[in-house]
Amino acid sequence: METPDTTPVQGDGGDVDMVDEPVFKVPNKRKKTSLEQKNGQKRFIHAVRTESGDLLSESTEIRKQTVSFYSKLYSSEWSGAQVVEDSFLVGLPKLSERAARELDRELSLEELHEALQRMENGRASGIDGLPAEFYKAFWAVIGQDVLDVLRDSILRGELPLSCRRAVLTLLPKKGRPDTPEELAPRLTTVH
Repeated sequence: METPDTTPVQGDGGDVDMVDEPVFKVPNKRKKTSLEQKNGQKRFIHAVRTESGDLLSESTEIRKQTVSFYSKLYSSEWSGAQVVEDSFLVGLPKLSERAARELDRELSLEELHEALQRMENGRASGIDGLPAEFYKAFWAVIGQDVLDVLRDSILRGELPLSCRRAVLTLLPKKGRPDTPEELAPRLTTVH
């Protein structure tokens, strides 16, 4: 697989020590070749069939049909009934009180930094496209902010909306799919 051209990026010098080597690299924005455009057309959904068999070719109708299909497919079946929850939990092992206290303790900057250092380089964990190298290089500047966001998320029981966004790419299971069922969803990121 061909790797994209990259351009080095460095900090602006503010409170960050400058380095001789690029801190991380970002892809060059360049004009797409005709081969890339042709491949993009192959992946483009030109039409989709409804459950009743009607063929939709307008982009807004294709989008509505596909969103409707995947919304139903991934909707929760959770009933909220305590009986269901209790039957699911029967027989599962339980944490010791010591282990539960350890898991419930407040997240620390050191613990977060250790987890960051174990992250694989060259990959971006979120839709912002910032790779682990960025967070590692600027940890002294942004670490406390990241910790504050995560602590707040734990208290509220949910991540901020910007961290809950994802990109869903639909890949054809066969040549030219014409129903949503013939598209395989690939979740690019949940961050």
